[in-house]
Order: sequence, then C-alpha cells, then structure tokens
Amino acid sequence: MIGKTLSHYKVIEKIGQGGMGEVYRAEDTNLSREVAIKVLPEQFTQDPQRLARFEREAKLLASLNHPNIAAIYGLEEADGVRFLALELVPGETLQERVAKGPLPVEEALEVCRQIAEGLEAAHEKGVIHRDLKPANVKVTPEGKVKILDFGLAKAFEGETPVTDISQSPTLTEGMTRAGVILGTAAYMSPEQAMGKSVDKRADIWAFGAVLYELLTGKRAFEGETIAETIAAVLKSEPDWGKLPRDTPWRIKELLDDCLQKEARDRFHDISHTRIQIKKALEEPATVSPIGQTLAGQPGRWRQTITLGVVALAGAAIGVAIWSLMSPPLAPPAPLKQLVIQLPSTAPLEIETWRPAVALSPDGTLLVYVANRGGKRQLYLRRMDRLEATPIPGTEGGHSPFFSPDGQSVGFFVGYKLKKVSVSGGAPQTLAIVPPVTRGATWGPDDTIIFTADPNEGLSRISTVGNTLPPDAFSDTPSIPLLGQVLTTPDPTKGEYSHRWPHFLPGGKAVLFTIDTGGSFDEARIAVLSLETGKVNVVLDGGTNARYSPTGHIVFARAGALLAVPFDLERLERTGNPVIVIEGILMEPGGAAHFSFSDDGFLSYVPGGMLVPDRKLVWVNRQGEIDPLPAEAREYIHPSLSPDGQQVAVTIREGSNYDVWILDVARGTLTRLTSHPGEDLSPIWTPDGKQVTFMSEMSGR
Repeated sequence: MIGKTLSHYKVIEKIGQGGMGEVYRAEDTNLSREVAIKVLPEQFTQDPQRLARFEREAKLLASLNHPNIAAIYGLEEADGVRFLALELVPGETLQERVAKGPLPVEEALEVCRQIAEGLEAAHEKGVIHRDLKPANVKVTPEGKVKILDFGLAKAFEGETPVTDISQSPTLTEGMTRAGVILGTAAYMSPEQAMGKSVDKRADIWAFGAVLYELLTGKRAFEGETIAETIAAVLKSEPDWGKLPRDTPWRIKELLDDCLQKEARDRFHDISHTRIQIKKALEEPATVSPIGQTLAGQPGRWRQTITLGVVALAGAAIGVAIWSLMSPPLAPPAPLKQLVIQLPSTAPLEIETWRPAVALSPDGTLLVYVANRGGKRQLYLRRMDRLEATPIPGTEGGHSPFFSPDGQSVGFFVGYKLKKVSVSGGAPQTLAIVPPVTRGATWGPDDTIIFTADPNEGLSRISTVGNTLPPDAFSDTPSIPLLGQVLTTPDPTKGEYSHRWPHFLPGGKAVLFTIDTGGSFDEARIAVLSLETGKVNVVLDGGTNARYSPTGHIVFARAGALLAVPFDLERLERTGNPVIVIEGILMEPGGAAHFSFSDDGFLSYVPGGMLVPDRKLVWVNRQGEIDPLPAEAREYIHPSLSPDGQQVAVTIREGSNYDVWILDVARGTLTRLTSHPGEDLSPIWTPDGKQVTFMSEMSGR
C-alpha cells in the first residue's frame, strides 16, 4: 500500500491498525495537504448491506465541524479499495500520554474540557461517539484536543475481537439494537455492555472513565480479560481513593454523576460536565462545601453536612472539627474556622505508631500528647476554654482514649495501661503491658480492647477489678495482667498483627486493622463480633477505622480520610469508599491522628503522609558529614562491615523491617531478608562474610 496513489491520495506510511481498519499517512495531491486514510477491511467492503449503512453514517459524520473533532473529509474508492479520508492530527494519543503516568489535575481537566466541548457539538447534531477512549483522543503539540473516529463504532459492525482490553473492538452491530454490544470494554457503559439501546449518556459514562484514568493513571474498570472487564463495569465501582489529593470537589462529584450504573441517574447532557470543569478550573480545590455532596456514594453520604473547621496551630498541631450530624431540613451553616494557639511550652508530640489526639464522646474535651520540656505528657483542652492544661500523673503517657462517659482517659506509659479522671486524681494502673502497644478502645461494658504487641492480636481487660466480662465467647484463658486474647493473626491469610481497635455503637463489635506486613495503605479493615467471635474483612486498603454517626466507617489511607457506608446490624459495608478530607497526619507505622465524638464531630491533625526518610552518611573524627551514595529510605541500625565496603542496615517499609546490604562504592542496595516481620540490629561477623540479626520469622 505504501507508495501507491489512491485517487488523489499518495500513501506515505502506515501509522496504525485496529478493528476498524488500517490507517496510513497520505498526501492529498489536489489540496497539497497531509491526511490520514483509513482503509476499510476487505470483509467489510464485500458486504453490500453493511457498506450501504456505513456510507449513510459517514455522510452524517462528515457534517461535523468543530475544532475538537477530527474531520472526516469523505468516503472514497479507488482501485477496488474503500477508504475514509480523515484529518491528520499530529501529537500523541491520551493512551500514549497516560502510559507515562497520570496527568496533573489542571492539565487533565483542560483536556477533558475540550473533549466535552467536542462531544457537546456532536450531541447537538444527534451524533454519538460510542467508542470514546484515550486511544481515540489526541492532543496536538499546541495543546489542542482532537476526538478521533467520531461515530465510527456505529458505522462498523462485526469486527474480530482482540485480547488487548484497551483496544477491544466494537462488537457486532448497531448500538440502537437490543442484544448487541458496541464499544470498548474498559469504557463502555453498563447498558452498552448488556447490549441495550443507548443514547448520548453512553458517551457521558465513557467521558467519566477517561477523566478518571487521566487523573489516576489507572482504568476505572479493569480485568484480565474482556469478560472480566465487562463484569467490573456492571458490578464494581472505581477506587475513589486513587484520585489525587488535590482533585477539586466538583470533579469528584462530576465523576460520580458520570459513572452511575443506571443511565437515568447519570448527567443527561455533556454540557453539565463542561460547566463543572470550567468552575473547578476557576476556583481552588477545597473540601466539599456546605450542603454539597461527596462523590461516589449517592444516597448515602449525600446528606447535608454542616462543617465547622477548627485549626489548632502554632505548636505543630491542627484539629479540624467537622459536624456530620444536622437535621435533614436544617439550612446549611457557613464554614467556620478558628485558630487556637497551643502553649509554646507544650507543642504536639508525634511518635511512630502512637495516636496523638482523642476527642471526648460529647465533643467537649480534647486530649493530646504534648512535649513538655523534652518529655511527654497528656494535655487537656476544654472546648469552652482558651487554654490547654497538663493532666497530672500522665507524664510519659501516649495513645490517649476516652471512656464512654467522657469522664476518664485511658493511656499507656512504660509497661502500664492506666486510666485517669479528667476531673483530677491519681491515675490507676489497669494492666501490665509491653511498651509497644498499638491502640486501644473503651467499651460501654467498662472493658478495654487493645493490642498489647505489634505481632499479636487483640486482647481485652476490665477496667473494674481486672475481671473478664461474663459473655466471653472464647475458651481462651485469661492471661494474668494482659487480659483475654480475642483474636490471633492468621499467617496463612497474610496477617501479621491486629491493631487500632475501635468499639462500634452498642459495644457488641469492634473494628480493627489487619496488618499485612507491608504499607498500611494495603492493610485490611475488619470487624470482630464480640458475641460470636467471627471476624469479617470489611475492605482492603486502609487503617485506623472509626465509626461515624452518619452510618459510615471512616478510615485513613495515604494521608487522607475516606468514608464507606456501613450496616451496623449486618456488620458489613454497603457501598464504596469516597474521600472525605485530605491532609490527615499519618505515619508509615499506620497511626493516623484523628478522632470522632458521638455527636458527629471529627478532630484531626493536618499534615498528610509523614515520610521519615533518612540518609546514610560518613562522619569523620572532626564531625564532618559526607553522604553515602544511597537513596533516602527509613534506615535503622546501620552496621559497617570490617573492610568498610558494605553496610548492613534495617529498612522499614510500612510495618515490615528487613535487613539490606549497601555496597558503599556503588551505592546499590540488596535485600538480605524478605518476610513479614521484624529483622533488626544487623551485626557483621569478624570475617565480614556473614551478618547476624534479631528476627521474628516465626511471627511471634
């Protein structure tokens, strides 16, 4: 074909091939311009009925004239070859662009604004694209967006399936005919996937899928096969937690409205998306404003949310207070923000694994961990007062949590679990525990459930006389001082520990985090029934789950808080997660610094994901520092080999600690150990041939 002249088009080179035919770059010798020609498949041109239908559609498509739509110049025939003459668009497709990673939010929105304008112009003429996807959109070097192959999915019929899901073809014939599927699997609407009659709302769905992919770098609906992808389209929801933190709230709502399973619940006109994108580009990205909705949970999180934001700044602490409870018909209150100066002598103390703030059940008291003269102590801030005061007897305390009546605070110090009255008095020791606890929660039956060890499950004690509750569901014996064991991690399921427990309303079940040995963004949220002992995994990907009075579980992931609807009776989630607020202080050990009150207030420490990366350095006798050629990681316990050429060092990744070897000259790291657990304190043997280290390979 290359070098041939078809009519007045001289074929120069082949530039593409797909289910709709081969595409070539050619020169229009009559008009002295370059064009693209799409040669129709031979089996297509030999079917008179299909060809006649295609000609009718091509005439309609050629009438489209818009700067964001690649033009169709005409349907030609020469030397027995049928082909379309098309506008040749320079630049790369969105598929090529997103293969390099997600687009910056503003760039993605500008691209999709232009896509929406092109779709709007076509829809006004009754033309539906039917196969909108990243591969069918190009961006020129000047930033102009061009939609390719507009409407050709309807014009073609009977293509051969392919295995690449991103290029899965239009299948069989017209979208307007029941029982027929057209489009590309990863971007087709549910009604399209089921072969139902469709309209322009199928393009709106595909538009949402494309925007999601540009923002996240991932497809909204994925599967290893076309069948699995279609199943995801029909049954699954996108992972809203993958959206960038700076995604404007309007865009989160837009995506939700575009990707509704039922066509009648979707935007009915693409102009709505164009308007929302225009507004989003004109205003800063913020949390959802008062009375607005949050993307991803139609009918559940979509209730009026009265927000009162309080930022406690100046001493490395911020607390935002969100009121999530309001009468259904109450008018939305304006956003309120108040800055409270903490004592300069008692700034917030943030430590690995240890929550730093606790809000009382009635929302009137805030307890935080302060650094007082280089030593920890709990401080109490009453919301109706201006000052924060130290709680006597809590020196060295950490991980505070309130009793259900809000009159006492539980905390850990050294090897002890204690409680203290907020009204004063000496703390009382409740249990002897290791100094490595991972969270605690106080139930309405005056029991406390906590994680005594980072490699263990949940335990329970009584705050009254240290006796077990009468309704213990397990035959597990009481462990003196440590309480009763409620759960044990199952290594066959990839469980490393159970931590961050939180009583659900009624005290009959407890939320907790299952540590899987890696990043806590990949941990699991589970619920334990205290009546049956049954554990049910609620969701994958998150930590520090808390229950909100709105009927949601709120949890942390990647420095953001997400919410998912939850049924208290069935102890299972009833929807998919959405981002509630971003910029929550969270550290790699899994602790997220936020707390709920029973009346719907959320307190949190802002700051995002804490990344305590460190550099390995040489230090000479004069104290001069020379960095080693190794990337910043969370290094612990470095040990230099006898010949000075290697460093054995523990690197922490989430809750996992492994020993690595650094080649000093090359700056390369090689993993020495690899398993969920803690491998610590490497030491070289005198001959430099072996490394000894502490390990918990048994998981104990």
